Amino acid sequence: MSTRSSAGPELMLPGLREVYAAYVREAAALPALPTALQAEVWASAQLGGLEAAAPHVQGRRAALGDLIGSLRAAATPGARAFLRALAAIGPPEGRRAAGRAADGLGDAPAAPWE
Repeated sequence: MSTRSSAGPELMLPGLREVYAAYVREAAALPALPTALQAEVWASAQLGGLEAAAPHVQGRRAALGDLIGSLRAAATPGARAFLRALAAIGPPEGRRAAGRAADGLGDAPAAPWE
């Protein structure tokens, strides 16, 4: 993805920085979900909101890439869990990047359902 700066990852859609921050905050609840299925439903709902807000395919891809970079930069257990869910059920064009980003967060504890 992009290089990191002191303000966080370099974003393709910087106007959505607060939106990505909200996703990172919401992801804090994700590791506490009891099953992988519930985590997948949660992640699917989040992706649905992101997709609905995107004006076109290129915008959706840019937003997905920015979200993955923002989650990686956050490096929290919730961010790792969201990345794992994205790697499993996210849009095909983002799965590999989400998996690599999650792999890079070795210090963040894994969710029990991972």
